[in-house]
Amino acid sequence: MDVDDDEDDEDDDDDDEDDDDDEDGEDCNDMKGKKKKLKRDEDFKHGAVSKDVVERRTIFIRNISFQSNEEEIGEILSRFGKLKYVIFCKDSATGKFRGTAFAQFLESSSCEKCLEAFEDPVYKETFIVGGRTLFLIPAVGRDEISKKKEAKASEKEKTDKRNLYLAREGVVRAGTKPSIGVSKSDLNLRINREMIKRKMLANFNIFVSPTRLFVCNLPLELTDRELKEIFTKHSPKESVIKECRIMKNLFNFDANGKPVSKGHGFVAFTEHAHALEALRRVNNNPDIFRKDKRPVVEFSLENSAALKAKEARLNKSKQNNSFKRKKTQGANNVQLSMTQ
Repeated sequence: MDVDDDEDDEDDDDDDEDDDDDEDGEDCNDMKGKKKKLKRDEDFKHGAVSKDVVERRTIFIRNISFQSNEEEIGEILSRFGKLKYVIFCKDSATGKFRGTAFAQFLESSSCEKCLEAFEDPVYKETFIVGGRTLFLIPAVGRDEISKKKEAKASEKEKTDKRNLYLAREGVVRAGTKPSIGVSKSDLNLRINREMIKRKMLANFNIFVSPTRLFVCNLPLELTDRELKEIFTKHSPKESVIKECRIMKNLFNFDANGKPVSKGHGFVAFTEHAHALEALRRVNNNPDIFRKDKRPVVEFSLENSAALKAKEARLNKSKQNNSFKRKKTQGANNVQLSMTQ
């Protein structure tokens, strides 16, 4: 069984996806591809730290070759003791293997031997599979993961000049609670949006606007006024919307000769907190349009180079207009003096 790994950053490598978090009797592939039942411990409690994590029987593995399989990883680890399972993790949005896995030993002593051997330079080469050296760490509980993520997010906000942390706002991945009831077409749209964002953010001139929202999956008949009404209704009373427009296809016209909507637009606020709250209220809301066609809202990606060029053009235009006004005023003064 593959484990869905919903996060993209490195902290998610510590996620505790062991069998104690699976449902009772859920099927799980062992190293040989056979099916077996994994049962919860009798003293299992939701929200509690998993027993195998406390007993240090589970390890997390990174840097696995995409050509490797669970059996190969199991053969490397079984030198240190009997394994309960090796489970590969996959991206919940794309379903693709992420090069990470969890492995659980039956005995904590076996897990300890494995980690000690990994730390020993003498045995480092024995952890090479498919030409790649495995990276092993002990699995940790969800509380510890949450604390690490909060600390890292706080640090990122201080140093992240491109506001990359905001790119995750509004993301809805298949298999997660927010995706319940979402249509297949909407999920596919969201997957495409994530791919586009990742590609755009590879350009260091691209940053995430903290106040401007990108909205898509809009009904083609929706107007600018109606879009503004939606965001006004779902944002704080003190919010100020300084921009709200739906993009038009200037090469395609309706029966009335008006440009057809592209199905997406922008809504800009004066304050980040107001934009954030509006995003969270409108995004994926089944009551806005239709349950099978929900609004997709995210912070807009902007090009800093393009914005600087635009600002330079505006400044130049202002200077030219000012020069023309002064020239015209001077000419008028000359004519006035000649008539006196």
